[in-house]
Amino acid sequence: MATKRITVSVPVEVAIRIKRAAGTAHSVSEWVTNAVTRSLEAEDLERRFLDFCDGVKATPEDENRAKDSFDQITQRKSRRGKTAA
Repeated sequence: MATKRITVSVPVEVAIRIKRAAGTAHSVSEWVTNAVTRSLEAEDLERRFLDFCDGVKATPEDENRAKDSFDQITQRKSRRGKTAA
């Protein structure tokens, strides 16, 4: 895979945490690439989930169940809150 060097500025505390998290098993670049890739994939999955919810004629109860399932599967909270039932 081709790589591209970029410059990113982070607070000193964040830089320390990144270096600590990368440890000796990974380079900082590899660790950051993996972390950013996971975040981008999660954001894309959430966007597609919300687009799907917008396109489906679901009851508020069905939408809430779908959001609960999404949150459980992804171990995160979707940005859209629960629908008032």
